[in-house]
Amino acid sequence: MVVIVCAAGAFIFGLGVVMPLVLPKSDDQQGIQRVENDLLKSVDVVIAAYLEASVIESTVRSLKSQLATSRIPGKVIVVASDDATYCAAACADQRIRVPRNGKPSAINAGVAAAQADVVVLTDANCVIRPDDWPSQVMKGLESARLLTGNKRERGARERLFWLYEQALKSKAKGSEAFPPTLAVIGEFLAFRRSDYRPIAPLTLADDLALALDFHKRDLRVATVPSIYTLEDPAPPAEQWERRVRIASGLLSEALPSIPDLARSGVGRFYLVHKVYRVTVGVTAFWIAVVASAFLLPPYGAVVAIGTVAWAVLRYRGVIGVRSPIDSALDVIAMQAIPLAGFARLIRRKFTKGTRAGWTKAPR
Repeated sequence: MVVIVCAAGAFIFGLGVVMPLVLPKSDDQQGIQRVENDLLKSVDVVIAAYLEASVIESTVRSLKSQLATSRIPGKVIVVASDDATYCAAACADQRIRVPRNGKPSAINAGVAAAQADVVVLTDANCVIRPDDWPSQVMKGLESARLLTGNKRERGARERLFWLYEQALKSKAKGSEAFPPTLAVIGEFLAFRRSDYRPIAPLTLADDLALALDFHKRDLRVATVPSIYTLEDPAPPAEQWERRVRIASGLLSEALPSIPDLARSGVGRFYLVHKVYRVTVGVTAFWIAVVASAFLLPPYGAVVAIGTVAWAVLRYRGVIGVRSPIDSALDVIAMQAIPLAGFARLIRRKFTKGTRAGWTKAPR
């Protein structure tokens, strides 16, 4: 019986990895209407920044250079929630000082200040590649209403995860240049300013909330495969916190939206791709781990629990030993993140919506 339970858990978990790779990715959200490129003539970039004093200047200068090279009019707007970041962003075309009321409120303030046809949201600690991304955005917005890109980190951390994500987001039928996706990244989002609706202040996953809002209005969300953001990997403890915050945001935003997601092909693909992984998939993983601990006692427990514990402690930086299988260990460790995200949601509920358990490290 233990063997059956263990095998079933492993199979159900593996199913969540394989299904997005083999299922067809239908695109039945074509947007309200096609907007010709010549109607979109300018781009404003909004950076919502908090405790980013050491990196904000270089990011702003990079963005201004790319806009100038592309010959597309626009400006870089920094919405700072602390004085140091506000001062460091003096080279921005426009600075806005706001209280620390969360990233959604800062984004809302930045978009409200924008005047261009197109708004791009990005983060203070990343660079956007390639340099001609403004031209690619204008082209992509001919057939989509919200665009995202891919994310890369310098070094090998989470390499398998990001390769898998990039493969899924670039998956398309035929020769489609801008594949549909709801798996957006907050480091790069582009949309027509007229399509934007303010994000609710207490939203945990602002990027996902934006994608879901566009999906509910039947506005096509797509990826530009050639655009990616590049950043240095966060320290292990900070990366763990970031991942837990993302998981709790996915659970809080996506689960109530399941009925809406289920009505479209791109929504159903997102349910298989993301929601299954952090609910059914992760539950099956832990069932398999617990069941395997009862195989060949006591050795089964030592191997199963020991491997998972080692992976989690290494991921969080408690253990600094490196090995050739670190990318695989990262995948194992990341199965603990949805549990921590769920626990954070419960704690947040009992603290009446306050931001429980998250303290950002200054950069």
